[in-house]
Amino acid sequence: MKNLLILIFFLVLLSPFLTSCQKNFDIDIERISNLKNHKVKNVESLVLNNKKNLNIFLGNADEIIVNEIKIEHPGEYDFSNKILTYSGREKRCGKSTKGFSSFIKIGQKWFFGQGKITIKNLTIRRSAPDGIEIRQTANVKFVNLKILHSCDEGIQVRSHAKIELLDSKIISQYNKAIQFGDNNNAIISNSTIISEQAFSLTRENLNIKVSESTIRKHPSARFGRLITGDNCKNINIDLVNTKTIGLGEFVGTKNCTNIVINKKKYR
Repeated sequence: MKNLLILIFFLVLLSPFLTSCQKNFDIDIERISNLKNHKVKNVESLVLNNKKNLNIFLGNADEIIVNEIKIEHPGEYDFSNKILTYSGREKRCGKSTKGFSSFIKIGQKWFFGQGKITIKNLTIRRSAPDGIEIRQTANVKFVNLKILHSCDEGIQVRSHAKIELLDSKIISQYNKAIQFGDNNNAIISNSTIISEQAFSLTRENLNIKVSESTIRKHPSARFGRLITGDNCKNINIDLVNTKTIGLGEFVGTKNCTNIVINKKKYR
């Protein structure tokens, strides 16, 4: 009984420290949480067509609070590390457990043969229940993308779309970091994924190459999985010089077939 009381006493003393560690487990989250006197701009919604259009939108603000952004045309869009925050006027966390409600939509809807879209230096402080939607057949490259909060999916990749993730970070406190539809290809390099489920496939044919990266379970997640999905098939994941931390199981699929995971270390 005496030992139990001593243990409880020390846990009470340590609880503020443990709570602080839980909140600030990521250096980028801590950085933007401590910003003071920065310039904030409020916008209802925005459709970006080119670099000039983007620069006008960003202006001299440090943070832009917006309800929805659409990027439809090929080209390079550099967000200059400005912070984007979802205004919360549509669905919010805790109110969306089904479907996909994205903050940023990339690519043209129902358009095949889309040109490549490159997104650079994009930081999302808080997204909608879901983060970024990559529309069907779109080809999107992210460089220094930071999704620092998504309470559901971080990125939704629709059918026949391709995605590259370089020097980036996705933090999804619940559900999947990247949700794939079908017939998708992904390249992930020098990036970090912190989530309950790193990847998930809805239907079939997924090829992912991950190198020099870290995949870890979110501190608030119930469990950690590399790949999930129901009734899916044909999954190939190559992990090269990539750390996996806190993943209870690599495969968390149900009734899925032909899953191949290759973990390689060259140094």
